[in-house]
Amino acid sequence: MQIKVRILDLVNISYHSCVFLSMRDQIIAHYIRFSNKNGKAPVSVFQFCEDCGLSERQFFDEFSDFEHLQEEILGDFWKNTVAKLEEQEFYQNTNDAEKFLAVAYGFFENLKDQRSFFLNFFGNWNSPKDLFHGFKNFREVVMKYIDQLDLPSTDLGIPQINKPINKLNSNALYLNLIFVLHYWVKDRSKGFEKTDALIEKLFTLSFDMMETNSLKKVIDLGKFLVSDFKL
Repeated sequence: MQIKVRILDLVNISYHSCVFLSMRDQIIAHYIRFSNKNGKAPVSVFQFCEDCGLSERQFFDEFSDFEHLQEEILGDFWKNTVAKLEEQEFYQNTNDAEKFLAVAYGFFENLKDQRSFFLNFFGNWNSPKDLFHGFKNFREVVMKYIDQLDLPSTDLGIPQINKPINKLNSNALYLNLIFVLHYWVKDRSKGFEKTDALIEKLFTLSFDMMETNSLKKVIDLGKFLVSDFKL
């Protein structure tokens, strides 16, 4: 939990004030504020831009329509969290597994600042197994981030198998992230401390499983049993 304590005051990307945000982030901030204030998403780009003091050109330079904007929100929260952490010395000097953990903590801290919006956004999300609007882009963003990390890997001694197995490990990290996101939406604990505990336990276990090569032990056992059966 030490990583969580260190990032609390470092990663917050405030969407309450647009003063220092990029145009893209300003549009997202206005969209979130509009949705919270009106209890629903805007339906007209023209009206939305007029209410927010933006030009339609500024909007369409970033997004093709509101559906496109919605699909980009989660990915942008993740990328902004990464960008903020990359400025921090402790993040630069830690190992890549802890970097992922720091980004996961920071990501949910930033979501917490806009929880009202995301509760509405995920209003019909009944199960973490369900596909949800915007997850395709979010997966691409997260997987691109994971691919650049030097995470623990499973070495079975068979190059043709190692690559797909480690790809499965990367996919598992993303799916675990989706599981935590769904849990956070339903979490009613004080300060969402149960979500914090889940992040620590779930991803620590994930990295431990990669390091201990549990799969290799299972395959070795299978090879033994097959060999023994032939005898």
